[in-house]
Amino acid sequence: MAHNRWLSLLGAALLFVAGGAQCAEDRPVGPGPCDDSKGQQDANECFGNVWRKADAELTQAYNRLRERLSDNPKGKTLLRDAERAWIKFRDANCAFRSLAVEGGSMQPMMYAICSAEMTRDRLKHLQTQLNCEEGDPNCVAPSR
Repeated sequence: MAHNRWLSLLGAALLFVAGGAQCAEDRPVGPGPCDDSKGQQDANECFGNVWRKADAELTQAYNRLRERLSDNPKGKTLLRDAERAWIKFRDANCAFRSLAVEGGSMQPMMYAICSAEMTRDRLKHLQTQLNCEEGDPNCVAPSR
């Protein structure tokens, strides 16, 4: 019983991840994507799938931004270097954040939740570049 409640709490926390960073008042109320997990292994797999989906969306945005920078070799190089540094940071940060359960059955789930959250945040940064307009001083690659 306590195990299911713990999974429900983690599922609710993932609503924040799945929905993006929002104020507490703006977060949707309802079931999380992995609330119906039947045990820790199932929850680990479910949250891993949530992370893989977020990562696929990030990869798609990254590739679109690289295409947009096709005539800007310096921009492409800096984007690649930033993405590689971000991946190292994400991996180190999520290893740190899951340290409390290191070696336990919950570690993969906690690592995946952290990774999904950070991946969604990174996706927002890339989408900002993909949706910016010429004249915006923060816009490296305005839409054509």
